[in-house]
Parts: sequence; C-alpha cells; structure tokens
Amino acid sequence: VFNVQWEQQLAPAIDRLVEGGVDLVLVDLALPESQGLEPLVRLRAKSAGIPVIVLVGVQEEVLGAWSLREGAYAYLQKDRLSSQSLVVTTVQYVMERFRLLEELERTRRQLDLTQRKFRTLAVQNADGIVVVDKTGVVRYLNPAAEALFNHQSKRLIGEPFGFPLGDGGIIEMDIPGRDGEVHIAEVRAIDILWQEEEEEEEEEEEEVHLVLLRDVTDRKRMEMVLQSANRRLQELLTLRGEFIQTASHEIRTPLAVIKE
Repeated sequence: VFNVQWEQQLAPAIDRLVEGGVDLVLVDLALPESQGLEPLVRLRAKSAGIPVIVLVGVQEEVLGAWSLREGAYAYLQKDRLSSQSLVVTTVQYVMERFRLLEELERTRRQLDLTQRKFRTLAVQNADGIVVVDKTGVVRYLNPAAEALFNHQSKRLIGEPFGFPLGDGGIIEMDIPGRDGEVHIAEVRAIDILWQEEEEEEEEEEEEVHLVLLRDVTDRKRMEMVLQSANRRLQELLTLRGEFIQTASHEIRTPLAVIKE
C-alpha cells in the first residue's frame, strides 16, 4: 500500500521533499515551468537520498536514458501509466534496489571504518603486523614490524616477504638483525580482505595474508637460562645422591684395623 501525494508544480514538490517523510518520487520531465532534465536535477539537489522515477513521453526514450545518467533509478513512458501492474512493479523494483544499495553502502562504510580502526590499532600494537599478498609481496607493515626487521616500511613494501607463513598455526622464525643479532619471533598468518588506503575508491578488496609477529627473543633467552639452570640442578641432585650413597656405604663398612 502506497500513500501518494501529488504536486502540480516543481517548487511545492521540492518544499514537500524538504519536510521529509518521502520514500520515492515520480516526476514528469515536461512540467509547465521546467523542461527536460531540469526537474530531475533540481529534485536530486534536494533529495539525494530518495530514489526518483521519471516520466517521459512516447518518443522520449533518449531523455529517459539520459535521466538514468543523472541519477534517476528508472523511467516510465507516460502512455504506459494505464498499466497499474507495470507502475506498481516498477515502484517496488526501485524501492527494493534502493534498499539494497543503501545496505551495500552501509556495509562499505562499516568495512571502511573497520579497516581504519585496524590501521590505527596496527600502528599502536606492540606486535609486528605485516600484510603480504598472495604473490608473497609485502603490502603493509606497522612500526613494530619495522623495528623487528630493522627497516623502514618504504624499504620493505613492494619487496618479497621471504619467510614461511605456515598453515595457520603458530611457527617460530629467526630474523637476522643489522648488528648480527638474531631475533626470534612467533608467527601466525591468517587470510583477510585488504584494500589499499590511498586507492579505496578505485580498487576492489583482495584476499591477503595478515602476518602477526611477536618478538619472543627475551622469553626464549630466559627459557634457555632456566633450562641450563635446571640441567645444573639435576646434575647437583645426581651428585648429591651419589655422595649420600657412598657415604652411607662407608659408614656401614667396619673400620679397617691398621696393623704395625
């Protein structure tokens, strides 16, 4: 069921749009005070978020096609308005298309917001984050990853990553430092959709590897120290046991008599 309100002239129709509460507009492109695409252009200027269907004459299909380029969702020839089913079907189609486009736009904005949040968190994250495309080329890395690899991002972006990514589990990776010191990192790679920040309006998202790196060098060193201390403790416990066993044996053995 549609609640329809008619306006005979363009100016009051625009005023009604400004008031709000309008879901769809049908406009004749042959109004007394406005001809051609002008009614559509003026309506679109005041109702960018409302779908518009234009009405054209029998011989004005070219004008109808041009109206689609100017932002109309559909056009109907006025000689076919007698077909109620056609009009209703067109209106329902346009409203459903508008709803789907709005939903798509909301999703796009949400993805854009999510990616912006990701970039903000990535910059602040203490763990290294590297984006590697399916060809193995680095597309992005955060400051923590720069520090871990001891290179600025501009020197690494566009270059092969050069390290194994594993199969989704956690693996360890040795990263040589500039001073010859080797850093140990826990690495996990997952697949995500990615879009270059400076090309968000032109490029589609692509599937890439999100590589998470955690520098565990200090932890590994501590583990080695603890393992060494544990081995030493085991050695001391073994020596203690041998000493106690020997001492116990000697105590139980009769004293030898030393004869002159």
